Amino acid sequence: MTNRLIVLLVAGLLMAPPMLGASPDKEALLKEPIRGLIAMGNIAFHREDHGEANPKADLELLSRFPCVFSGIVVNVAWSQLEPKPGVLDTRVLDEALSAIRAYNTKHPDHHLGIRLRVWPGVTAPVWAKHLGGEPVTVFHKDRPVTCGRFWSLPYRKAWRDFLTRLSVKYDKEPLIREISNTSGSTITDEVTLLSGKPEAVTNMLKAGFSDQAFQDTLLQSVDDYAGWGTTLVECICNPYRRIDSGRTKQDPDFLIRLMKHWAKEFGDRTIFGNHAFQAPPADHIKYLYREMQRSRAAITFQTHSPNGLRWDESIRAASQFGAQSLELWSGTRFGGYEAQGVEKLAAWAKLFQPDAELEGAGRPATRSESGSKGGDKPKK
Repeated sequence: MTNRLIVLLVAGLLMAPPMLGASPDKEALLKEPIRGLIAMGNIAFHREDHGEANPKADLELLSRFPCVFSGIVVNVAWSQLEPKPGVLDTRVLDEALSAIRAYNTKHPDHHLGIRLRVWPGVTAPVWAKHLGGEPVTVFHKDRPVTCGRFWSLPYRKAWRDFLTRLSVKYDKEPLIREISNTSGSTITDEVTLLSGKPEAVTNMLKAGFSDQAFQDTLLQSVDDYAGWGTTLVECICNPYRRIDSGRTKQDPDFLIRLMKHWAKEFGDRTIFGNHAFQAPPADHIKYLYREMQRSRAAITFQTHSPNGLRWDESIRAASQFGAQSLELWSGTRFGGYEAQGVEKLAAWAKLFQPDAELEGAGRPATRSESGSKGGDKPKK
């Protein structure tokens, strides 16, 4: 047997789709998507090595806007859920679920649904950052941070095993309606966004990074979420850049290929997302939005940073585009959604309901329009 064949066989065994809890129940009904405004939570933790999220960050704030928001992002770091290899510690997530259940009890006519977002990358466990080699120094803006070798087989296997065990406990949890696909993410939750600083590019290439290995990581992420058979999967889309040459180079063809692959493999679980929506949209990202519409998959957005954001114009544009939900920033020095006022927020929330009549509205959701509206109780 040749050495190359041995390597291929080992890789296949390491990255084979997990068996435990991984096969979606063909008879199970998909959960209803979140429709309306979603509080994205405080994400400052991801700018620091081993930062820890506060999944309940926006709950107290949302009590000031009852019956406005339909969902909340529960942000949690991988390191918080698996501090030691193979050992789940879900207390922080369970506490968030309990707090949201209590909120929903107080607001029986307008429940919050959860979009679960588990962050690897900079906030991966220390042990995971050492899989396949030493941690790699990259940059969040100008701040040096470290990530693991996320493209390597040992790292990818650990991440997949973790998600599979998490799915056994939470895929059937009715509060968790959606989960973000964060496989391969580094400096943010956006999977195709790599640090473009020359020093970071050099460090990753020296550590064994290749464009092909990264593409394999992104394409095979569908198997990472195989266990989440009833939960919808948000696929975050940003321009993809190659770095093998030592410089960043846009590759829109691969991103389109990736989006088509996600849509085919995730099927009706697919929700395409972008986390920098604003009006007017930047020219370099318009092709991505066109591909979203062509896919006929469900769409969600997160607004661009509130710094200079045209709130009303951007939110109306997202609705007219056909988005079923929109994440809003809170608590920034530029002014989050809490500065907008309850009446304005309530008016914006109505734009994302199925019966909203909008001039130039986009395609309807691909799932049954008779399903729950944003804010309704999630179906069990």
